[in-house]
Amino acid sequence: MKRQDALNRFREAAGQIIEARDGMFWELLFRRRAELTGRLRDGLKRLEEQGVGCPERRRGIYGSFLWTDLMDGKYRIWLQTVGEGYILEPLEAEAWADLQDFFQGLKMAGKDLAEEKLRYAGKVNDWDVRYLIADRAMEHAREIAFLLRFQLWKEENQREIRTLFPEDSPGILRLGEYRDQGETIFRTDDRPGGEERLKELLRQSFTFPYALQNQYFSRCVFRKLSAGERQLQYITFDGCTLEQISFAGSSLWGARFRNCEIAGCGFSGTDLSMARFENCRFRENDWKDAAFFHTFCSPGSPPGLDGEQQAAVLTEEDQYDGAIFLCGAGQTGQGLHPSGRL
Repeated sequence: MKRQDALNRFREAAGQIIEARDGMFWELLFRRRAELTGRLRDGLKRLEEQGVGCPERRRGIYGSFLWTDLMDGKYRIWLQTVGEGYILEPLEAEAWADLQDFFQGLKMAGKDLAEEKLRYAGKVNDWDVRYLIADRAMEHAREIAFLLRFQLWKEENQREIRTLFPEDSPGILRLGEYRDQGETIFRTDDRPGGEERLKELLRQSFTFPYALQNQYFSRCVFRKLSAGERQLQYITFDGCTLEQISFAGSSLWGARFRNCEIAGCGFSGTDLSMARFENCRFRENDWKDAAFFHTFCSPGSPPGLDGEQQAAVLTEEDQYDGAIFLCGAGQTGQGLHPSGRL
């Protein structure tokens, strides 16, 4: 048997072995989501305790799942703070968030594969096994990032992030393979001038379609703007006034409107899957053909929704948690979560 033939057969068998041992990862991760968030918070506390560098220049926290770690069976997040240069910035402070016990099923699968490879008379080696396990672990890293994004919307989980940044600067937490291969899972920005910043980002989005994804605007007043046909996934408007803003045809998947005044805005044909409207006041908005799918509205739905839209509205936090679980499990259709380019 040639090596490639042996490797193809091994990979087919390995898929079944990994699924048998590791198929419950997402369910177990979701069940332990509070513990997962606690591990991240503990790691961020250790970053704060180091107190090195220049906090006034600090602009980002990056959490990396390193391939070298995963290949060695080390399941942890390497946390580091970075400054203005961000991707190219030298390492300022570092800490680790240990997640070893979350990967028990995958570690057992690794042992099973080490035995399985013996059937192929030396045509399959240890590195083949390591790569398959590491590749599966990186898939789990993306599930971890997806879940942590929603966990960090809870204010009690934000303190350790906010204390690492100056009050007058944006704070960003990214998670992924490395600095240029991850996505933003938390962002805050209380700087003045948000109105002009949004206009500039709208202009940039023609060339860089994902420039508006994950952005955060606090206590701003926006009037008579066109934000239609844009990628606005996970954008946050906190305490903002939005008047006569057109979101027509845009994706607002996972967007968050919190304590906002929303008047005369157009949401025609907008994707509002997994979006949240919390304590917002609505007046004369256009919701025609807007896609509501696991859309959270509290304390009540906005006026003007049709019956189908109203039926897709969630009003309880446990319902929204259930939606997070379904989307993280890879539910297909219009609710499938976007990749998160930024």
